[in-house]
Amino acid sequence: MKPNELSEMISDYGGSDNAHTMENNTAYHEIFPKSLLRTVLWGEADRMKNLSLTPHVVANEKSVVIQEMGQSVENQPYAKARVEGFPTLAFEKWVNQHRVLGSREDVRDASLEEIEAFYQAHYAPNNAVLTLVGDVTLAEAKVLVKEYFGAVPRREIAPTPDASEGPIVGERRAVFEDPLVTTPLTMVGWRLPEIGTRDFWALKLLSQILAGDAGSILYKKLVKELKMVLALGMSAPHSYFSHFDASGPHLFSTSFQPKGDTTVDEILKVVDRVLQQYAKEGPSQKELQNAKTSAENSWVDSFEDLRDRAVSLGSYAALIRHPGNLRHDLRRMLSIKPSDIQRAIIIWLLPNGRAIAEIVPTDKKRPGLASQETEGEHPEPAPFQPQSRPPQPEGPGAFKSPNTVEKTLSNGLRIVMIQDSRLPTAEFKLRFPIGTSNSRANSIAEIVALPSLLTKGTRMV
Repeated sequence: MKPNELSEMISDYGGSDNAHTMENNTAYHEIFPKSLLRTVLWGEADRMKNLSLTPHVVANEKSVVIQEMGQSVENQPYAKARVEGFPTLAFEKWVNQHRVLGSREDVRDASLEEIEAFYQAHYAPNNAVLTLVGDVTLAEAKVLVKEYFGAVPRREIAPTPDASEGPIVGERRAVFEDPLVTTPLTMVGWRLPEIGTRDFWALKLLSQILAGDAGSILYKKLVKELKMVLALGMSAPHSYFSHFDASGPHLFSTSFQPKGDTTVDEILKVVDRVLQQYAKEGPSQKELQNAKTSAENSWVDSFEDLRDRAVSLGSYAALIRHPGNLRHDLRRMLSIKPSDIQRAIIIWLLPNGRAIAEIVPTDKKRPGLASQETEGEHPEPAPFQPQSRPPQPEGPGAFKSPNTVEKTLSNGLRIVMIQDSRLPTAEFKLRFPIGTSNSRANSIAEIVALPSLLTKGTRMV
């Protein structure tokens, strides 16, 4: 294939594609009409077997990566401390500390031979999971995947690095100055148990109970009552690291922006008191049930559309190694009891150390923008000499329009319904054919304010 040929073909037929690399996984993802299925499978198999790396392609990609560093990390407030500073506090091994994109020097110094060796050591059928979701039968999938991927040879895969980490001992603390920020931000992390264990699910629900929404206990205390922070978040696992790999270390984390002269230690005292309270008393049944309902809704949402289903299924199969856990893990999480949360806090949060990263404003001049740098001379590409060509797309498949039911109540309310029983969810939408054009002359205040005011309660009748 020519460079970007598969992407351009997918785009020409109304589809989309993307790719990403994280600490422990790389994924290629495409959405396309079924008529393009053979073409996409051929293209991905060809890339796995016959990747062409030339000095021109490598040089151009280095420039792209360096520009991405500037856009996504070095020119974004808080980002550098999040992806570099915080991990160096929370982890001891380089494999867990380094940021995904590496440094500018890493990118510049990578040779074509090193990249080729990495490709040969990792990009192989015996080190990959192919996920198909959509209008494809099992029989079709078996035939087509075998036809296009069956001839891709196995390779000897390089060993996976040991990413295991011991507990955080004591309090690891550092301040990171960031010339791009105007408001301080603090990140705190505790070591999490292995993903999928009962303690893990207990702490995941605890993060929702403590700071999952505006009604959670820490949000009410720190934001509303004590007015100590401007914003508050909590997650398990910590969202800035890969949260699918069951083999790697993970964090239970909280982040907040102190308000005014409030110190980080004053805020942490409140967090610690709440943790001690829940370790002693546990959450109420209502708190726990609300957290389970929210978690279950998020779980179900991850299977709503085609892309989310492919991501969830592929992640479980490739990283947790057992796609059957999709079914079992939800049941495990929903079986958590208050006593499980008490035990998990006592074992994992209260007696163990934590990492605290404070990101603060500074008047120091920020470094040069990586996105403005270039990557030297780009050699001319070699002439394209294809050995084979992709199969031509098949004719468009027939669109299966959903059955729509429409009724009108005696008061004039029109009801339009489509039944979809794939997931135990329902979606409600109430739409009024009015907007700012319906407002009186020279004023749109009432129509702008009304949508939000409509949620502020109703009167007794």
